[in-house]
Amino acid sequence: MQVLPLVGRTPEREAIYDFTFKYLSLHGAIFVRKSDTRIETVNDLADKEIIVMQGDNAEEYARRERISSHIIAVETYEKAMKLLESGEHDAVIAQRLMGLQLLKNMGISEIVPIEHRLDKFKQEFSIAVREGDKELLALLNEGLSIVMTDGSFERLYEKWFIPILGHQLSSKDVLRYVLIIGIPFILLTLLSFTFVLRAQVKRKTKGLHKEIIERKQTEAEKETLIHNMGERVKELQCLYSIAKSIRTRETVKEICMDIVALIPPGWHYPDITRAKIRFNGQEYVTEPFEETEWRQTSDILIKGKRNGSVEVYYIEKRPELDEGPFLLEERNLIDGISQALSEAIELNQAEEELRSMSLTDDLTGLYNRRGFMTLADQQLKIANRLKKGVLILYADLNNMKHINDRYGHKEGDLALIETANILNKIFRKSDIIARIGGDEFVVYLVENSDKSVEMLDERFQDYFEDYSAKRGRNYKLSTSFGIVHYEDKCPHSIDELLDQADKMMYEKKRLGKSKHKSQS
Repeated sequence: MQVLPLVGRTPEREAIYDFTFKYLSLHGAIFVRKSDTRIETVNDLADKEIIVMQGDNAEEYARRERISSHIIAVETYEKAMKLLESGEHDAVIAQRLMGLQLLKNMGISEIVPIEHRLDKFKQEFSIAVREGDKELLALLNEGLSIVMTDGSFERLYEKWFIPILGHQLSSKDVLRYVLIIGIPFILLTLLSFTFVLRAQVKRKTKGLHKEIIERKQTEAEKETLIHNMGERVKELQCLYSIAKSIRTRETVKEICMDIVALIPPGWHYPDITRAKIRFNGQEYVTEPFEETEWRQTSDILIKGKRNGSVEVYYIEKRPELDEGPFLLEERNLIDGISQALSEAIELNQAEEELRSMSLTDDLTGLYNRRGFMTLADQQLKIANRLKKGVLILYADLNNMKHINDRYGHKEGDLALIETANILNKIFRKSDIIARIGGDEFVVYLVENSDKSVEMLDERFQDYFEDYSAKRGRNYKLSTSFGIVHYEDKCPHSIDELLDQADKMMYEKKRLGKSKHKSQS
């Protein structure tokens, strides 16, 4: 069993389940025999025998609030109502609308709910999942938002709840009943039963008054329910829109900008709601923005550490509710938003790391062949468009096999790392440096000319000789390299340029010359 579709949300159940946003709120009531006038409020239950259904919200409420020292739990509410009707015990605690419908189905008319409303016995119905099943909970919340926005929930409500809310007699029906039955009886017994008639009129009037009060209470509950449903729809639409943004946007910046715009319509007072997201030294706000003392905030946690926050402000004072002027549901909403944003940021960072891993060489930190080809191809297109020349350098670390065989592969790896460090010192940050093979390095030099080739050759040799002299190793660190100069007049692909530079490098090795050849 993964999902419980209709669960009353209570403090006891919060410890073992995770809940969706509530979609239904119903209040409890005290049911008594019509003839029993001793019970008018919950305070009158202290010394009475109270019947509840075992395991129901009513039992949890009765024991939590300690409304009586005599609480009897039975298997079903049908049994509870029969026991009360038979004269056993004093009252039944049950959900009001359910109790009224049950009494109607059982044909019991001598049991009624008292006028007193149990404010602390409020059943908020949600869908429950196992604690910690966040993925399933997110899917259910998204589903609720869909059925509420497309009208499905409203159609089901009208089908299932309106018949219950409307089953009681209206004041007009009660008055018609009194006139049809009472007037003939009054005419026949006017002289001899005046006193009885007056008593009956008084009782009927009292009953009518009670029916009117119950009707008003039912209508008030209905209006509250509809209002709460509207608030939940707003919250679910907000979450649904944020989830869509996270799925479709490519950057964290775009997601944050969407979220600060989507937050205000999800809060109780959207016209005075402002939002801010702080993350990684950046701030994203609704426009116009204003910070006030009426604030809700929730941390953005990246790998368990606070890295920012989601903040909601009211720019005008509003009445105190659950958390300052904010609702408990809005606390759940802002926490849900910060959690979704945290997960989106972590995913974005993981993707960036994967992209970085796929373009760089693990040993040296330089670009690998894929990274070089990707970036160099982009730069070559720019150079063609701007009609600028570039240089491609292809270098090979000399005596790499000798270093590995004589001093070991660990020393060989160190030689490759030091070569990468020297290349980073020789060339600019705007140049693209890569290790594309075991001991082979390439460099794409941005915005160079053929006149700088000789200077580059001399600088290249000086850096390696100076490095080897200072390190004092048993071997000399040196390279052989070839350079090709590229112009848009004679276009070539990156692969063709690398092939030309590679051939020049090997030709230089073969001839044993100190200077490289240059080819345009």
